[in-house]
Parts: sequence; structure tokens; C-alpha cells
Amino acid sequence: MNTHSLQEEAPGILPVPKDTMNTPREIMKVLHEVGHLKRLLRSGWQVKKIPNPESVAEHSFRLSIMTFFAPDDLDRTRLMEMALVHDLGETVAGDYTPHDKIPKGKASSPKLWIKAKD
Repeated sequence: MNTHSLQEEAPGILPVPKDTMNTPREIMKVLHEVGHLKRLLRSGWQVKKIPNPESVAEHSFRLSIMTFFAPDDLDRTRLMEMALVHDLGETVAGDYTPHDKIPKGKASSPKLWIKAKD
């Protein structure tokens, strides 16, 4: 099992580089932004008119729990880290479905989130 963190293997995938979170204020800023995902509803559910659509945070939580059931030969810690951060870009770009025409420069990714927060 790989003991390196996702931050070490893929710098920039976490919301902000860990070495830049030096003050409680910087940490709170990150947590505040991530908190918006609790209220951002998944747009695919809304398009399909599914009652009580889940939020992006609910989706990420469920995906994170799914990592517990990954095969033993996979790095579950890395999978969980990926599951937790995979939609952070949506705090900036919004939630797009695969059928949406995404405006240029609006790709949903943690790297977009980092750029927007700099």
C-alpha cells in the first residue's frame, strides 16, 4: 500500500497547497468555500426532475464511503482523498452534467478552485 499522500503524488489536487495554510484564517477560508458544496444541488438530478436532489457534498460523502469497499490491492487512502476533492472545482464553476456545453475556462476541477482562490 502506498504511504504517500495524494498531495505528494499529485501536487495541486488538494484545495490549496498544505504549506500555504499557515494561519487559522487561511484554513477557515478553505473550509468556508468547501461548505458551499452542502447547498449546491447536483444539476443532473434537477434536469431529470428527481425530487429532493442530492447536494455535491452528499455525493462526495457517499463516494468517499464507497472507497472502503475497494479491492485490497488498491490504496484506499488515496481513493478516499480523490473522492473527497474531486468536485471542489464546483464551488467556482458550478455543477455541470456530461451533456452540458461547458463554457471555455469553466472546467470543474480542484486546480480551477486553486486558481480562483489565489
